[in-house]
Amino acid sequence: MMDIDQKAKLARKLTHALHQAPDNPQLFVNIVSQVTRSASLHMTDLAITFGDLTTRLAEQLRDARKDAKPTFDNLFDMASTKVPLGKNPNRVLADVLGVTTRTIEEHKKLGRVPRGWIEKIRSLPDLDETSSEFDVETKHVIEILSERGYSPQKIRDVFGRIRTSRAGLRQIEKIAHAEGGQLHVDELAQIGRELFGDRPQAERCLQIWLMTQLRVQSELPADRNPALSSKQVEKLRTRFKREKEFRQNDPVYRTVSLAAELIERPIRANSRSAAGDMTADPINLRSFLSRLFGEGAEERHNRYLAQLTGLDDRHTLDLLKGANRVCEAWWDFLHRVEGEVLHAGNTSVLRRTA
Repeated sequence: MMDIDQKAKLARKLTHALHQAPDNPQLFVNIVSQVTRSASLHMTDLAITFGDLTTRLAEQLRDARKDAKPTFDNLFDMASTKVPLGKNPNRVLADVLGVTTRTIEEHKKLGRVPRGWIEKIRSLPDLDETSSEFDVETKHVIEILSERGYSPQKIRDVFGRIRTSRAGLRQIEKIAHAEGGQLHVDELAQIGRELFGDRPQAERCLQIWLMTQLRVQSELPADRNPALSSKQVEKLRTRFKREKEFRQNDPVYRTVSLAAELIERPIRANSRSAAGDMTADPINLRSFLSRLFGEGAEERHNRYLAQLTGLDDRHTLDLLKGANRVCEAWWDFLHRVEGEVLHAGNTSVLRRTA
Protein backbone atom coordinates (compact mmCIF):
# COMPACT_ATOMS: atom_id res chain seq x y z
CA MET A 1 0.00 0.00 0.00
CA MET A 2 1.34 3.43 -0.96
CA ASP A 3 1.98 6.08 1.69
CA ILE A 4 0.99 9.72 1.27
CA ASP A 5 4.37 10.76 -0.17
CA GLN A 6 4.24 8.05 -2.85
CA LYS A 7 0.69 9.06 -3.74
CA ALA A 8 1.78 12.69 -4.10
CA LYS A 9 4.65 11.69 -6.42
CA LEU A 10 2.31 9.55 -8.54
CA ALA A 11 -0.29 12.32 -8.72
CA ARG A 12 2.32 14.80 -9.98
CA LYS A 13 3.33 12.45 -12.81
CA LEU A 14 -0.27 11.85 -13.89
CA THR A 15 -1.16 15.54 -13.62
CA HIS A 16 1.79 16.45 -15.84
CA ALA A 17 0.68 13.80 -18.37
CA LEU A 18 -2.90 15.11 -18.27
CA HIS A 19 -1.65 18.57 -19.23
CA GLN A 20 -0.07 17.03 -22.33
CA ALA A 21 -3.28 15.20 -23.35
CA PRO A 22 -4.92 17.91 -25.56
CA ASP A 23 -1.81 18.21 -27.74
CA ASN A 24 -0.57 14.64 -27.57
CA PRO A 25 -3.29 12.19 -26.47
CA GLN A 26 -1.22 9.10 -27.36
CA LEU A 27 1.58 10.25 -25.05
CA PHE A 28 -0.96 10.66 -22.26
CA VAL A 29 -2.26 7.11 -22.80
CA ASN A 30 1.25 5.67 -22.81
CA ILE A 31 2.24 7.46 -19.58
CA VAL A 32 -0.96 6.43 -17.77
CA SER A 33 -0.49 2.81 -18.85
CA GLN A 34 3.14 2.81 -17.75
CA VAL A 35 2.45 4.45 -14.37
CA THR A 36 -0.52 2.26 -13.48
CA ARG A 37 1.39 -0.88 -14.46
CA SER A 38 4.48 0.01 -12.38
CA ALA A 39 2.31 0.97 -9.40
CA SER A 40 0.07 -2.14 -9.73
CA LEU A 41 -3.03 0.04 -10.13
CA HIS A 42 -6.17 -0.39 -12.22
CA MET A 43 -7.72 2.43 -14.21
CA THR A 44 -10.70 2.37 -11.85
CA ASP A 45 -8.34 3.30 -9.00
CA LEU A 46 -7.70 6.68 -10.64
CA ALA A 47 -9.79 9.84 -10.52
CA ILE A 48 -9.44 13.37 -11.85
CA THR A 49 -9.65 16.14 -9.23
CA PHE A 50 -10.36 19.70 -10.27
CA GLY A 51 -8.72 22.36 -8.14
CA ASP A 52 -5.42 22.81 -6.32
CA LEU A 53 -4.27 19.22 -5.97
CA THR A 54 -0.93 20.22 -4.40
CA THR A 55 -2.69 22.02 -1.56
CA ARG A 56 -5.00 19.08 -0.92
CA LEU A 57 -2.14 16.62 -0.84
CA ALA A 58 -0.22 18.92 1.51
CA GLU A 59 -3.22 19.02 3.86
CA GLN A 60 -3.44 15.23 3.80
CA LEU A 61 0.28 14.99 4.53
CA ARG A 62 -0.05 17.37 7.52
CA ASP A 63 -2.99 15.33 8.85
CA ALA A 64 -0.95 12.15 8.55
CA ARG A 65 1.95 13.71 10.45
CA LYS A 66 -0.40 14.99 13.13
CA ASP A 67 -1.38 11.42 13.99
CA ALA A 68 2.18 10.15 13.65
CA LYS A 69 3.43 7.55 16.11
CA PRO A 70 6.25 8.76 18.39
CA THR A 71 9.01 7.04 16.46
CA PHE A 72 12.41 8.55 15.77
CA ASP A 73 11.84 8.37 12.02
CA ASN A 74 8.60 10.34 12.32
CA LEU A 75 10.32 12.90 14.56
CA PHE A 76 13.14 13.31 12.04
CA ASP A 77 10.69 13.56 9.13
CA MET A 78 8.65 16.24 10.91
CA ALA A 79 11.75 18.18 12.02
CA SER A 80 13.04 18.34 8.44
CA THR A 81 10.02 20.53 7.56
CA LYS A 82 10.54 22.80 10.57
CA VAL A 83 14.27 23.45 10.99
CA PRO A 84 17.34 23.21 8.72
CA LEU A 85 19.02 20.04 10.03
CA GLY A 86 22.29 20.57 8.15
CA LYS A 87 25.20 18.13 8.34
CA ASN A 88 24.73 17.27 12.03
CA PRO A 89 20.99 16.72 12.52
CA ASN A 90 21.42 15.12 15.96
CA ARG A 91 23.02 18.28 17.32
CA VAL A 92 20.28 20.46 15.79
CA LEU A 93 17.55 18.25 17.27
CA ALA A 94 19.29 18.36 20.65
CA ASP A 95 19.41 22.17 20.60
CA VAL A 96 15.75 22.47 19.57
CA LEU A 97 14.51 19.96 22.15
CA GLY A 98 16.80 21.15 24.94
CA VAL A 99 18.51 17.79 25.48
CA THR A 100 21.99 16.39 24.91
CA THR A 101 23.14 14.81 21.66
CA ARG A 102 23.75 11.62 23.62
CA THR A 103 20.04 11.51 24.55
CA ILE A 104 19.12 11.94 20.88
CA GLU A 105 21.46 9.12 19.89
CA GLU A 106 20.01 6.81 22.55
CA HIS A 107 16.44 7.38 21.35
CA LYS A 108 17.59 6.92 17.77
CA LYS A 109 18.85 3.45 18.68
CA LEU A 110 15.60 2.66 20.48
CA GLY A 111 13.57 3.91 17.54
CA ARG A 112 11.03 5.69 19.76
CA VAL A 113 10.87 9.17 21.30
CA PRO A 114 8.75 10.88 23.99
CA ARG A 115 5.40 12.13 22.72
CA GLY A 116 6.34 15.57 24.06
CA TRP A 117 9.18 15.78 21.53
CA ILE A 118 6.74 15.24 18.69
CA GLU A 119 4.46 17.96 20.06
CA LYS A 120 7.35 20.39 20.51
CA ILE A 121 8.58 19.93 16.93
CA ARG A 122 5.02 20.16 15.57
CA SER A 123 4.52 23.52 17.31
CA LEU A 124 7.42 25.06 15.36
CA PRO A 125 6.59 27.10 12.23
CA ASP A 126 7.10 25.42 8.87
CA LEU A 127 10.21 26.34 6.90
CA ASP A 128 8.03 27.13 3.89
CA GLU A 129 5.84 29.66 5.70
CA THR A 130 6.06 33.04 3.99
CA SER A 131 5.02 36.62 4.76
CA SER A 132 4.40 39.68 2.63
CA GLU A 133 6.43 42.00 4.91
CA PHE A 134 9.92 41.88 6.38
CA ASP A 135 10.13 41.94 10.17
CA VAL A 136 12.00 44.68 12.03
CA GLU A 137 15.25 42.71 12.47
CA THR A 138 15.38 41.73 8.81
CA LYS A 139 14.84 45.35 7.78
CA HIS A 140 17.69 46.37 10.07
CA VAL A 141 20.04 43.83 8.45
CA ILE A 142 19.00 45.04 4.98
CA GLU A 143 19.73 48.64 6.02
CA ILE A 144 23.20 47.64 7.27
CA LEU A 145 24.00 45.83 4.01
CA SER A 146 22.71 48.77 2.00
CA GLU A 147 24.95 51.15 3.95
CA ARG A 148 27.89 48.85 3.14
CA GLY A 149 27.22 49.32 -0.59
CA TYR A 150 25.15 46.23 -1.38
CA SER A 151 22.54 46.73 -4.11
CA PRO A 152 18.93 45.51 -3.57
CA GLN A 153 19.50 42.65 -6.03
CA LYS A 154 22.71 41.60 -4.31
CA ILE A 155 21.02 41.68 -0.89
CA ARG A 156 18.23 39.46 -2.22
CA ASP A 157 20.78 37.04 -3.71
CA VAL A 158 22.66 36.85 -0.41
CA PHE A 159 19.51 35.98 1.54
CA GLY A 160 18.68 33.37 -1.09
CA ARG A 161 22.09 31.72 -0.75
CA ILE A 162 21.78 31.69 3.04
CA ARG A 163 18.38 30.00 2.83
CA THR A 164 19.48 27.31 0.40
CA SER A 165 22.86 26.66 2.03
CA ARG A 166 23.43 23.54 4.11
CA ALA A 167 25.68 25.52 6.47
CA GLY A 168 24.45 25.41 10.06
CA LEU A 169 24.55 27.72 13.05
CA ARG A 170 28.09 26.70 13.98
CA GLN A 171 29.49 28.05 10.70
CA ILE A 172 27.58 31.29 11.16
CA GLU A 173 28.98 31.60 14.70
CA LYS A 174 32.53 31.13 13.39
CA ILE A 175 32.01 33.91 10.84
CA ALA A 176 30.27 36.19 13.35
CA HIS A 177 33.12 35.71 15.82
CA ALA A 178 35.75 36.53 13.24
CA GLU A 179 37.11 33.17 12.17
CA GLY A 180 40.76 33.67 11.27
CA GLY A 181 41.08 36.79 13.41
CA GLN A 182 39.20 39.27 11.26
CA LEU A 183 38.27 42.44 13.11
CA HIS A 184 37.34 45.53 11.13
CA VAL A 185 38.65 49.00 11.84
CA ASP A 186 35.11 50.38 11.99
CA GLU A 187 34.29 47.92 14.79
CA LEU A 188 37.25 49.18 16.80
CA ALA A 189 36.10 52.74 16.15
CA GLN A 190 32.64 51.83 17.42
CA ILE A 191 34.16 50.42 20.62
CA GLY A 192 36.05 53.68 21.08
CA ARG A 193 32.97 55.82 20.55
CA GLU A 194 30.86 53.83 23.00
CA LEU A 195 33.51 53.73 25.74
CA PHE A 196 35.30 57.06 25.39
CA GLY A 197 33.04 59.27 23.27
CA ASP A 198 34.62 62.33 21.66
CA ARG A 199 36.46 63.65 24.68
CA PRO A 200 40.16 64.65 24.44
CA GLN A 201 42.63 61.75 24.22
CA ALA A 202 39.81 59.33 23.34
CA GLU A 203 42.06 57.61 20.78
CA ARG A 204 44.82 57.14 23.35
CA CYS A 205 42.29 55.76 25.87
CA LEU A 206 41.10 53.25 23.30
CA GLN A 207 44.63 52.07 22.51
CA ILE A 208 45.45 51.60 26.20
CA TRP A 209 42.21 49.68 26.72
CA LEU A 210 42.92 47.44 23.71
CA MET A 211 46.51 46.75 24.79
CA THR A 212 45.25 46.00 28.31
CA GLN A 213 42.66 43.45 27.21
CA LEU A 214 44.91 41.84 24.58
CA ARG A 215 47.94 41.92 26.90
CA VAL A 216 50.21 43.34 24.18
CA GLN A 217 52.78 46.12 24.26
CA SER A 218 52.20 47.67 20.83
CA GLU A 219 49.26 49.71 19.62
CA LEU A 220 46.82 48.35 17.06
CA PRO A 221 46.86 49.99 13.59
CA ALA A 222 44.22 52.66 13.11
CA ASP A 223 44.21 52.57 9.29
CA ARG A 224 43.74 48.85 8.58
CA ASN A 225 42.16 45.74 10.04
CA PRO A 226 44.38 44.31 12.80
CA ALA A 227 45.63 40.74 12.43
CA LEU A 228 44.30 38.99 15.51
CA SER A 229 43.57 35.39 16.39
CA SER A 230 40.00 34.24 16.84
CA LYS A 231 40.59 33.93 20.61
CA GLN A 232 41.83 37.53 20.78
CA VAL A 233 38.82 38.79 18.85
CA GLU A 234 36.44 36.83 21.07
CA LYS A 235 38.12 38.19 24.21
CA LEU A 236 37.91 41.78 22.96
CA ARG A 237 34.21 41.49 22.21
CA THR A 238 33.49 39.79 25.52
CA ARG A 239 35.47 42.36 27.50
CA PHE A 240 33.83 45.24 25.61
CA LYS A 241 30.37 43.90 26.44
CA ARG A 242 31.35 43.44 30.07
CA GLU A 243 32.93 46.90 30.30
CA LYS A 244 29.70 48.52 29.11
CA GLU A 245 27.67 46.42 31.53
CA PHE A 246 29.87 47.32 34.53
CA ARG A 247 29.92 51.01 33.70
CA GLN A 248 26.16 51.17 33.25
CA ASN A 249 25.23 49.14 36.35
CA ASP A 250 27.81 50.29 38.91
CA PRO A 251 28.73 54.00 39.25
CA VAL A 252 31.66 53.04 41.49
CA TYR A 253 33.24 50.82 38.84
CA ARG A 254 32.61 53.53 36.25
CA THR A 255 34.48 56.06 38.41
CA VAL A 256 37.46 53.74 38.89
CA SER A 257 37.53 52.71 35.23
CA LEU A 258 37.50 56.33 34.05
CA ALA A 259 40.34 57.13 36.44
CA ALA A 260 42.44 54.31 34.95
CA GLU A 261 41.85 55.14 31.28
CA LEU A 262 45.25 56.78 30.66
CA ILE A 263 47.30 54.53 32.95
CA GLU A 264 49.21 51.85 31.06
CA ARG A 265 49.10 48.39 32.60
CA PRO A 266 52.19 46.24 33.13
CA ILE A 267 52.29 43.61 30.40
CA ARG A 268 55.25 41.45 31.36
CA ALA A 269 55.07 41.05 35.13
CA ASN A 270 56.10 37.94 37.04
CA SER A 271 53.44 37.52 39.70
CA ARG A 272 54.79 34.33 41.21
CA SER A 273 57.71 34.49 43.60
CA ALA A 274 58.99 32.48 46.53
CA ALA A 275 60.10 35.63 48.34
CA GLY A 276 57.89 37.59 50.70
CA ASP A 277 54.85 36.74 52.78
CA MET A 278 52.40 34.77 50.63
CA THR A 279 49.66 35.05 53.27
CA ALA A 280 49.74 38.84 53.42
CA ASP A 281 49.21 39.46 49.69
CA PRO A 282 45.62 38.19 49.38
CA ILE A 283 44.60 39.94 52.61
CA ASN A 284 46.08 43.25 51.45
CA LEU A 285 44.60 42.87 47.95
CA ARG A 286 41.09 42.11 49.22
CA SER A 287 41.31 45.05 51.60
CA PHE A 288 42.49 47.35 48.82
CA LEU A 289 39.69 46.28 46.45
CA SER A 290 37.11 46.78 49.20
CA ARG A 291 38.46 50.30 49.66
CA LEU A 292 38.45 50.93 45.90
CA PHE A 293 35.15 49.30 44.87
CA GLY A 294 33.33 49.12 48.19
CA GLU A 295 32.37 46.09 50.23
CA GLY A 296 31.01 43.24 48.16
CA ALA A 297 31.30 39.63 47.15
CA GLU A 298 34.72 38.31 46.18
CA GLU A 299 33.34 37.24 42.79
CA ARG A 300 32.41 40.85 41.95
CA HIS A 301 35.84 42.12 43.04
CA ASN A 302 37.50 39.39 40.98
CA ARG A 303 35.61 40.33 37.81
CA TYR A 304 36.30 44.04 38.34
CA LEU A 305 40.01 43.36 38.88
CA ALA A 306 40.20 41.18 35.76
CA GLN A 307 38.43 43.80 33.68
CA LEU A 308 40.64 46.60 34.99
CA THR A 309 43.94 44.74 34.48
CA GLY A 310 43.14 42.65 31.39
CA LEU A 311 44.19 39.51 33.26
CA ASP A 312 42.22 36.29 32.98
CA ASP A 313 39.51 35.81 35.64
CA ARG A 314 41.23 32.65 36.89
CA HIS A 315 44.53 34.53 37.24
CA THR A 316 43.02 37.31 39.34
CA LEU A 317 41.18 34.72 41.46
CA ASP A 318 44.56 33.09 42.19
CA LEU A 319 45.83 36.49 43.34
CA LEU A 320 42.83 36.95 45.65
CA LYS A 321 43.26 33.46 47.12
CA GLY A 322 47.02 33.74 47.55
CA ALA A 323 48.02 31.11 44.98
CA ASN A 324 50.15 33.77 43.24
CA ARG A 325 52.00 36.80 44.54
CA VAL A 326 50.94 40.29 43.50
CA CYS A 327 54.07 41.80 41.95
CA GLU A 328 55.21 45.34 42.63
CA ALA A 329 54.24 46.49 39.12
CA TRP A 330 50.59 45.67 39.80
CA TRP A 331 50.66 47.28 43.23
CA ASP A 332 52.07 50.43 41.62
CA PHE A 333 49.27 50.39 39.05
CA LEU A 334 46.54 49.97 41.67
CA HIS A 335 47.93 52.78 43.81
CA ARG A 336 48.10 55.06 40.76
CA VAL A 337 44.44 54.30 40.05
CA GLU A 338 43.57 55.11 43.66
CA GLY A 339 45.49 58.37 43.35
CA GLU A 340 43.61 59.32 40.18
CA VAL A 341 40.28 58.64 41.90
CA LEU A 342 41.29 60.95 44.77
CA HIS A 343 42.69 63.56 42.37
CA ALA A 344 39.40 63.63 40.46
CA GLY A 345 37.60 64.46 43.70
CA ASN A 346 35.75 61.14 43.97
CA THR A 347 36.67 60.59 47.62
CA SER A 348 33.18 59.24 48.35
CA VAL A 349 34.18 56.05 46.56
CA LEU A 350 37.00 55.48 49.04
CA ARG A 351 35.16 56.67 52.17
CA ARG A 352 32.77 53.74 52.16
CA THR A 353 35.28 51.44 53.84
CA ALA A 354 37.50 54.02 55.49
